[in-house]
Amino acid sequence: MNSTNKSKSSIKKKFLAVLLPLVIVFGGLEIGARVINSFLTSEKAAARNFIFIPGKITPSESGALPTKPNISVDWAASEWSVSVNTNSFGLRESVDTELKDVQVAFFGDSFSFGQGIEDDEQYSDFFAKNSNFARNQVVNFSYINGFEPEHYEFYLKSNPALAPEVAVVGLYLGNDLYSDPNETFYDPKTNQLEFLGRSVSATGQLLNVPSSLRWPWSFGNSWSEFSKLTATLISVSKYRENLYKPGMSIPNSPNSVELERGETDLLKNRAITSLTRINTLISERGGKLVVVVIPQSYYFGTFPNPHLNDELKPIQADLIAGQNLRKQTLETCKVVGLTCLDTSPWLTADDFFLQDGHWNAKGQEAVGKNLAKEIANLAVPQN
Repeated sequence: MNSTNKSKSSIKKKFLAVLLPLVIVFGGLEIGARVINSFLTSEKAAARNFIFIPGKITPSESGALPTKPNISVDWAASEWSVSVNTNSFGLRESVDTELKDVQVAFFGDSFSFGQGIEDDEQYSDFFAKNSNFARNQVVNFSYINGFEPEHYEFYLKSNPALAPEVAVVGLYLGNDLYSDPNETFYDPKTNQLEFLGRSVSATGQLLNVPSSLRWPWSFGNSWSEFSKLTATLISVSKYRENLYKPGMSIPNSPNSVELERGETDLLKNRAITSLTRINTLISERGGKLVVVVIPQSYYFGTFPNPHLNDELKPIQADLIAGQNLRKQTLETCKVVGLTCLDTSPWLTADDFFLQDGHWNAKGQEAVGKNLAKEIANLAVPQN
Protein backbone atom coordinates (compact mmCIF):
# COMPACT_ATOMS: atom_id res chain seq x y z
CA MET A 1 0.00 0.00 0.00
CA ASN A 2 1.50 3.31 -1.05
CA SER A 3 1.85 6.28 1.28
CA THR A 4 -1.17 8.08 -0.22
CA ASN A 5 -3.49 5.15 0.45
CA LYS A 6 -2.04 4.73 3.94
CA SER A 7 -2.72 8.39 4.63
CA LYS A 8 -6.34 8.12 3.41
CA SER A 9 -6.87 4.97 5.48
CA SER A 10 -5.46 6.70 8.57
CA ILE A 11 -7.72 9.72 8.09
CA LYS A 12 -10.74 7.45 7.65
CA LYS A 13 -9.95 5.56 10.84
CA LYS A 14 -9.51 8.81 12.77
CA PHE A 15 -12.77 10.13 11.35
CA LEU A 16 -14.62 6.97 12.34
CA ALA A 17 -12.97 7.04 15.76
CA VAL A 18 -14.46 10.49 16.33
CA LEU A 19 -17.78 9.96 14.54
CA LEU A 20 -18.76 6.65 16.11
CA PRO A 21 -18.71 7.88 19.73
CA LEU A 22 -20.66 10.97 18.68
CA VAL A 23 -23.30 8.82 16.99
CA ILE A 24 -23.54 6.60 20.07
CA VAL A 25 -23.80 9.57 22.44
CA PHE A 26 -26.33 11.40 20.29
CA GLY A 27 -28.33 8.21 19.76
CA GLY A 28 -28.42 7.66 23.51
CA LEU A 29 -29.56 11.22 24.10
CA GLU A 30 -32.29 10.84 21.49
CA ILE A 31 -33.54 7.56 22.97
CA GLY A 32 -33.49 8.98 26.50
CA ALA A 33 -35.22 12.18 25.42
CA ARG A 34 -37.86 10.18 23.55
CA VAL A 35 -38.66 8.19 26.69
CA ILE A 36 -38.87 11.36 28.81
CA ASN A 37 -40.97 13.22 26.22
CA SER A 38 -43.27 10.23 25.92
CA PHE A 39 -43.87 10.32 29.66
CA LEU A 40 -44.36 14.09 29.75
CA THR A 41 -47.07 13.89 27.09
CA SER A 42 -48.70 10.69 28.33
CA GLU A 43 -52.30 10.76 29.48
CA LYS A 44 -51.24 9.73 32.99
CA ALA A 45 -48.85 12.68 33.25
CA ALA A 46 -51.20 15.13 31.55
CA ALA A 47 -53.93 15.91 34.01
CA ARG A 48 -54.88 18.74 31.68
CA ASN A 49 -55.90 16.95 28.50
CA PHE A 50 -57.31 19.76 26.42
CA ILE A 51 -59.36 18.78 23.40
CA PHE A 52 -58.59 21.72 21.15
CA ILE A 53 -57.84 21.66 17.45
CA PRO A 54 -54.03 22.08 17.26
CA GLY A 55 -53.05 25.69 16.83
CA LYS A 56 -56.57 27.00 16.42
CA ILE A 57 -59.87 26.70 18.23
CA THR A 58 -63.14 26.88 16.37
CA PRO A 59 -66.47 27.54 18.12
CA SER A 60 -68.29 24.37 19.13
CA GLU A 61 -70.11 22.82 22.06
CA SER A 62 -66.92 21.09 23.22
CA GLY A 63 -64.28 23.40 21.76
CA ALA A 64 -63.12 24.98 24.99
CA LEU A 65 -63.70 22.38 27.70
CA PRO A 66 -60.80 21.80 30.08
CA THR A 67 -60.11 18.09 29.82
CA LYS A 68 -61.15 14.94 28.07
CA PRO A 69 -64.40 13.38 29.31
CA ASN A 70 -64.47 10.54 31.81
CA ILE A 71 -60.78 10.46 32.67
CA SER A 72 -59.12 9.62 35.96
CA VAL A 73 -55.46 10.58 36.21
CA ASP A 74 -52.84 11.17 38.86
CA TRP A 75 -51.26 14.61 39.09
CA ALA A 76 -48.20 15.11 41.26
CA ALA A 77 -45.54 17.70 42.04
CA SER A 78 -43.01 18.17 44.82
CA GLU A 79 -45.63 19.62 47.21
CA TRP A 80 -48.72 17.61 46.32
CA SER A 81 -50.14 14.48 44.77
CA VAL A 82 -53.82 14.50 43.77
CA SER A 83 -56.22 12.85 41.37
CA VAL A 84 -58.18 14.52 38.61
CA ASN A 85 -61.49 13.04 37.49
CA THR A 86 -63.83 14.44 34.88
CA ASN A 87 -67.47 13.91 34.03
CA SER A 88 -68.95 13.11 30.63
CA PHE A 89 -68.66 16.78 29.63
CA GLY A 90 -64.94 16.83 30.39
CA LEU A 91 -65.32 19.00 33.47
CA ARG A 92 -63.71 18.42 36.85
CA GLU A 93 -67.13 17.78 38.35
CA SER A 94 -68.66 14.65 39.85
CA VAL A 95 -72.07 15.10 38.22
CA ASP A 96 -73.28 16.05 34.75
CA THR A 97 -75.28 19.24 34.46
CA GLU A 98 -76.75 20.46 31.18
CA LEU A 99 -75.78 24.01 30.25
CA LYS A 100 -79.37 25.22 30.50
CA ASP A 101 -79.52 24.07 34.14
CA VAL A 102 -76.35 25.84 35.29
CA GLN A 103 -77.11 28.62 37.78
CA VAL A 104 -73.55 29.53 38.79
CA ALA A 105 -70.74 29.13 36.25
CA PHE A 106 -67.12 29.38 37.34
CA PHE A 107 -64.38 30.28 34.85
CA GLY A 108 -60.65 30.60 35.37
CA ASP A 109 -57.36 28.82 34.91
CA SER A 110 -55.10 27.01 37.39
CA PHE A 111 -56.40 28.68 40.58
CA SER A 112 -60.03 27.96 39.67
CA PHE A 113 -59.27 24.53 38.22
CA GLY A 114 -57.56 23.66 41.49
CA GLN A 115 -53.88 23.07 40.90
CA GLY A 116 -52.53 20.87 43.66
CA ILE A 117 -55.86 20.14 45.35
CA GLU A 118 -58.40 17.33 45.09
CA ASP A 119 -61.54 17.37 42.96
CA ASP A 120 -63.82 18.45 45.80
CA GLU A 121 -61.49 21.17 47.13
CA GLN A 122 -61.93 23.78 44.42
CA TYR A 123 -63.22 27.11 45.68
CA SER A 124 -66.34 26.49 43.60
CA ASP A 125 -66.98 23.45 45.81
CA PHE A 126 -66.67 25.46 49.01
CA PHE A 127 -68.86 28.16 47.49
CA ALA A 128 -71.57 25.60 46.72
CA LYS A 129 -71.45 24.15 50.23
CA ASN A 130 -71.94 27.60 51.73
CA SER A 131 -74.58 28.98 49.35
CA ASN A 132 -78.27 28.34 48.73
CA PHE A 133 -77.62 26.95 45.27
CA ALA A 134 -78.00 23.21 44.74
CA ARG A 135 -74.64 21.53 44.17
CA ASN A 136 -75.48 20.38 40.66
CA GLN A 137 -76.40 23.97 39.72
CA VAL A 138 -72.85 25.17 40.45
CA VAL A 139 -70.50 24.12 37.65
CA ASN A 140 -66.79 24.82 37.27
CA PHE A 141 -65.76 25.36 33.63
CA SER A 142 -62.19 26.30 34.53
CA TYR A 143 -59.19 25.01 32.68
CA ILE A 144 -55.53 25.28 33.29
CA ASN A 145 -52.39 26.73 31.75
CA GLY A 146 -52.39 29.80 29.58
CA PHE A 147 -55.98 31.00 29.57
CA GLU A 148 -57.52 34.39 30.20
CA PRO A 149 -60.88 36.21 29.85
CA GLU A 150 -60.91 36.13 26.04
CA HIS A 151 -61.06 32.33 26.22
CA TYR A 152 -64.06 32.45 28.56
CA GLU A 153 -65.71 35.01 26.29
CA PHE A 154 -65.16 32.64 23.39
CA TYR A 155 -66.78 29.79 25.29
CA LEU A 156 -69.78 31.81 26.42
CA LYS A 157 -70.42 33.13 22.92
CA SER A 158 -70.08 29.60 21.55
CA ASN A 159 -72.67 28.30 24.02
CA PRO A 160 -75.79 30.51 24.09
CA ALA A 161 -77.62 27.90 26.21
CA LEU A 162 -75.35 28.82 29.12
CA ALA A 163 -77.24 31.61 30.92
CA PRO A 164 -76.29 31.44 34.61
CA GLU A 165 -77.66 33.67 37.32
CA VAL A 166 -74.05 34.27 38.33
CA ALA A 167 -70.87 33.95 36.27
CA VAL A 168 -67.70 33.94 38.38
CA VAL A 169 -64.48 34.70 36.53
CA GLY A 170 -61.11 34.30 38.22
CA LEU A 171 -58.66 37.01 37.15
CA TYR A 172 -55.10 36.09 38.07
CA LEU A 173 -52.87 39.14 38.06
CA GLY A 174 -49.82 37.01 37.27
CA ASN A 175 -50.42 36.25 33.60
CA ASP A 176 -54.05 36.98 32.70
CA LEU A 177 -53.30 40.62 31.90
CA TYR A 178 -50.01 40.21 30.06
CA SER A 179 -48.37 37.00 28.86
CA ASP A 180 -51.55 35.03 28.15
CA PRO A 181 -53.13 37.74 25.95
CA ASN A 182 -49.78 38.05 24.18
CA GLU A 183 -50.07 34.38 23.26
CA THR A 184 -53.63 34.74 22.04
CA PHE A 185 -55.38 36.05 18.96
CA TYR A 186 -59.05 36.76 19.55
CA ASP A 187 -61.54 38.58 17.36
CA PRO A 188 -64.66 39.30 19.45
CA LYS A 189 -66.69 40.18 16.35
CA THR A 190 -66.19 36.82 14.66
CA ASN A 191 -65.46 34.90 17.88
CA GLN A 192 -62.27 33.51 16.36
CA LEU A 193 -59.68 32.30 18.86
CA GLU A 194 -56.12 31.10 18.22
CA PHE A 195 -52.94 30.45 20.14
CA LEU A 196 -50.01 32.41 18.71
CA GLY A 197 -46.74 30.56 18.66
CA ARG A 198 -48.31 27.58 20.40
CA SER A 199 -50.22 24.46 19.48
CA VAL A 200 -51.97 21.75 21.45
CA SER A 201 -50.97 18.10 21.30
CA ALA A 202 -53.37 15.18 21.08
CA THR A 203 -52.90 14.61 24.81
CA GLY A 204 -53.47 18.23 25.63
CA GLN A 205 -50.01 19.66 26.19
CA LEU A 206 -49.40 23.23 25.07
CA LEU A 207 -46.47 23.02 22.68
CA ASN A 208 -44.17 25.66 21.25
CA VAL A 209 -44.65 26.13 17.52
CA PRO A 210 -41.21 25.83 15.81
CA SER A 211 -41.79 28.94 13.69
CA SER A 212 -41.81 31.08 16.86
CA LEU A 213 -38.48 29.75 18.11
CA ARG A 214 -34.94 30.91 17.56
CA TRP A 215 -32.38 28.77 15.78
CA PRO A 216 -31.39 26.00 16.52
CA TRP A 217 -34.72 25.02 18.12
CA SER A 218 -36.68 26.25 15.12
CA PHE A 219 -34.76 23.62 13.14
CA GLY A 220 -34.04 20.95 15.73
CA ASN A 221 -37.54 20.62 17.20
CA SER A 222 -38.89 19.31 13.92
CA TRP A 223 -36.73 16.18 14.03
CA SER A 224 -34.89 15.84 17.35
CA GLU A 225 -36.46 14.59 20.58
CA PHE A 226 -33.44 15.89 22.49
CA SER A 227 -33.98 19.35 21.02
CA LYS A 228 -37.65 19.23 22.07
CA LEU A 229 -36.72 18.21 25.62
CA THR A 230 -34.07 20.91 25.87
CA ALA A 231 -36.55 23.53 24.67
CA THR A 232 -39.11 22.28 27.19
CA LEU A 233 -36.65 22.60 30.08
CA ILE A 234 -35.56 26.08 28.98
CA SER A 235 -39.20 27.16 28.58
CA VAL A 236 -39.82 26.67 32.32
CA SER A 237 -36.62 28.41 33.39
CA LYS A 238 -35.64 32.06 33.71
CA TYR A 239 -33.88 31.79 30.34
CA ARG A 240 -37.06 31.09 28.37
CA GLU A 241 -36.91 34.40 26.46
CA ASN A 242 -33.82 33.00 24.70
CA LEU A 243 -36.05 30.42 23.00
CA TYR A 244 -38.10 32.91 21.05
CA LYS A 245 -37.52 35.16 18.08
CA PRO A 246 -37.65 38.90 18.75
CA GLY A 247 -41.22 40.12 18.85
CA MET A 248 -42.73 36.71 19.64
CA SER A 249 -44.79 36.19 22.78
CA ILE A 250 -43.03 34.37 25.61
CA PRO A 251 -45.26 31.87 27.46
CA ASN A 252 -45.64 32.52 31.18
CA SER A 253 -43.30 35.49 31.02
CA PRO A 254 -43.10 37.97 33.92
CA ASN A 255 -45.36 40.99 33.84
CA SER A 256 -43.77 44.17 32.54
CA VAL A 257 -42.41 46.50 35.21
CA GLU A 258 -44.92 49.17 34.20
CA LEU A 259 -47.89 46.81 34.47
CA GLU A 260 -46.83 45.48 37.87
CA ARG A 261 -46.35 49.02 39.18
CA GLY A 262 -49.83 50.03 38.06
CA GLU A 263 -48.54 52.45 35.44
CA THR A 264 -50.25 51.16 32.29
CA ASP A 265 -53.69 52.07 30.96
CA LEU A 266 -55.82 49.11 32.02
CA LEU A 267 -58.78 50.56 30.16
CA LYS A 268 -56.98 49.38 27.03
CA ASN A 269 -55.88 46.03 28.48
CA ARG A 270 -57.35 43.11 26.53
CA ALA A 271 -58.29 41.14 29.63
CA ILE A 272 -60.24 44.10 31.04
CA THR A 273 -61.95 44.91 27.74
CA SER A 274 -62.92 41.25 27.40
CA LEU A 275 -64.38 41.26 30.92
CA THR A 276 -66.51 44.28 30.04
CA ARG A 277 -67.89 42.39 27.03
CA ILE A 278 -68.53 39.32 29.18
CA ASN A 279 -70.30 41.56 31.68
CA THR A 280 -72.65 42.80 28.95
CA LEU A 281 -73.17 39.27 27.64
CA ILE A 282 -74.07 37.82 31.05
CA SER A 283 -76.35 40.78 31.77
CA GLU A 284 -78.17 40.25 28.47
CA ARG A 285 -78.74 36.63 29.50
CA GLY A 286 -80.29 37.77 32.78
CA GLY A 287 -77.32 37.13 35.06
CA LYS A 288 -74.57 38.92 36.94
CA LEU A 289 -70.81 38.77 36.46
CA VAL A 290 -68.52 38.61 39.49
CA VAL A 291 -64.76 38.89 38.96
CA VAL A 292 -62.54 37.25 41.57
CA VAL A 293 -59.27 39.19 41.63
CA ILE A 294 -56.34 36.87 42.40
CA PRO A 295 -53.06 38.68 43.33
CA GLN A 296 -49.78 36.84 43.01
CA SER A 297 -48.41 34.97 45.99
CA TYR A 298 -45.65 37.53 46.60
CA TYR A 299 -48.27 39.88 48.06
CA PHE A 300 -48.52 37.47 51.01
CA GLY A 301 -44.88 36.62 51.71
CA THR A 302 -41.49 35.82 50.24
CA PHE A 303 -42.79 33.20 47.83
CA PRO A 304 -41.03 32.49 44.54
CA ASN A 305 -43.22 33.79 41.73
CA PRO A 306 -42.48 33.51 38.00
CA HIS A 307 -44.62 36.53 37.14
CA LEU A 308 -42.75 39.09 39.24
CA ASN A 309 -40.16 40.87 37.15
CA ASP A 310 -36.60 40.45 38.47
CA GLU A 311 -36.20 44.23 38.48
CA LEU A 312 -38.95 44.54 41.11
CA LYS A 313 -37.90 41.77 43.48
CA PRO A 314 -35.53 43.98 45.53
CA ILE A 315 -38.35 46.50 46.14
CA GLN A 316 -41.13 44.00 46.71
CA ALA A 317 -42.22 45.53 50.03
CA ASP A 318 -42.40 49.04 48.57
CA LEU A 319 -44.35 47.72 45.59
CA ILE A 320 -46.96 46.12 47.84
CA ALA A 321 -47.28 49.24 49.99
CA GLY A 322 -47.44 51.68 47.07
CA GLN A 323 -49.31 51.81 43.80
CA ASN A 324 -49.42 48.41 42.14
CA LEU A 325 -51.36 46.24 39.73
CA ARG A 326 -53.76 44.93 42.39
CA LYS A 327 -54.85 48.42 43.42
CA GLN A 328 -55.05 49.64 39.85
CA THR A 329 -57.14 46.63 38.80
CA LEU A 330 -59.68 47.27 41.56
CA GLU A 331 -59.82 50.97 40.65
CA THR A 332 -60.33 50.13 36.98
CA CYS A 333 -63.14 47.72 37.84
CA LYS A 334 -65.04 50.61 39.43
CA VAL A 335 -64.46 52.82 36.38
CA VAL A 336 -65.81 50.27 33.90
CA GLY A 337 -68.61 49.02 36.14
CA LEU A 338 -67.30 45.54 36.93
CA THR A 339 -68.08 43.83 40.23
CA CYS A 340 -64.60 42.79 41.33
CA LEU A 341 -63.91 41.05 44.64
CA ASP A 342 -60.39 41.25 46.04
CA THR A 343 -59.30 37.96 47.60
CA SER A 344 -56.42 39.58 49.53
CA PRO A 345 -58.38 40.19 52.77
CA TRP A 346 -59.46 36.56 52.80
CA LEU A 347 -55.99 35.02 52.55
CA THR A 348 -52.77 34.61 54.53
CA ALA A 349 -49.38 33.12 53.71
CA ASP A 350 -50.59 29.77 55.10
CA ASP A 351 -53.11 29.51 52.27
CA PHE A 352 -50.44 29.02 49.59
CA PHE A 353 -48.16 26.19 48.57
CA LEU A 354 -44.63 27.27 49.47
CA GLN A 355 -43.08 26.72 46.04
CA ASP A 356 -45.99 26.33 43.69
CA GLY A 357 -47.60 29.71 44.35
CA HIS A 358 -51.19 28.44 44.11
CA TRP A 359 -53.76 28.22 46.86
CA ASN A 360 -53.74 25.05 48.91
CA ALA A 361 -56.99 23.48 50.15
CA LYS A 362 -57.11 25.92 53.07
CA GLY A 363 -56.85 28.87 50.70
CA GLN A 364 -59.47 27.44 48.36
CA GLU A 365 -61.84 27.05 51.32
CA ALA A 366 -61.25 30.62 52.49
CA VAL A 367 -62.02 32.02 49.04
CA GLY A 368 -65.05 29.79 48.48
CA LYS A 369 -66.69 30.62 51.84
CA ASN A 370 -66.08 34.36 51.54
CA LEU A 371 -67.27 34.39 47.96
CA ALA A 372 -70.56 32.78 49.03
CA LYS A 373 -71.06 35.57 51.59
CA GLU A 374 -70.20 38.32 49.15
CA ILE A 375 -72.49 37.03 46.41
CA ALA A 376 -75.33 36.70 48.92
CA ASN A 377 -74.72 40.32 49.95
CA LEU A 378 -74.87 41.40 46.31
CA ALA A 379 -78.52 40.35 46.33
CA VAL A 380 -77.96 37.92 43.49
CA PRO A 381 -81.10 35.77 43.06
CA GLN A 382 -80.67 32.35 44.65
CA ASN A 383 -82.99 29.36 44.58
